[in-house]
Amino acid sequence: MTFNTWIRATLICGALDAAYASVTALLRGKPVGPVWNGVASGPFGDAAQGWGAGGVVAGLLVHFAIMGVMAAFFLWGVWQNAWVRRNAVLSGAIYGVLLFVFMYYGVLAVRFGLMLTDPVKIAIGLFPHIFFVGIPMALIARKTAKG
Repeated sequence: MTFNTWIRATLICGALDAAYASVTALLRGKPVGPVWNGVASGPFGDAAQGWGAGGVVAGLLVHFAIMGVMAAFFLWGVWQNAWVRRNAVLSGAIYGVLLFVFMYYGVLAVRFGLMLTDPVKIAIGLFPHIFFVGIPMALIARKTAKG
């Protein structure tokens, strides 16, 4: 894998996921700003909720930093595993599910006490992780993988 592949995966998947989160907020009749202030509050604490536009920028930076880590782990796995390279859609979907579980039942549960149990909310959370992160990341990786 190359640095360019990592950047491409980070930016494309990050943009798809960010667009999904923003559009979802708008469709629910809510402003987009608090979504990204909330993301910023993960590492920066609850004060980030009141940072306004600065919090939105911080939230987007945090979002893309997290996506960079997600891409790095997947791309390392692609480099190491021929099955993952040959089965891009399936491996991407599996990775999306793993990311969802890690984010919702690990990170968000610890930081915010959030625990999803409603099947509809779980499906809504799984959708972008699979279709806007996992699968696109796998297809980007497959295009540039060796072997």
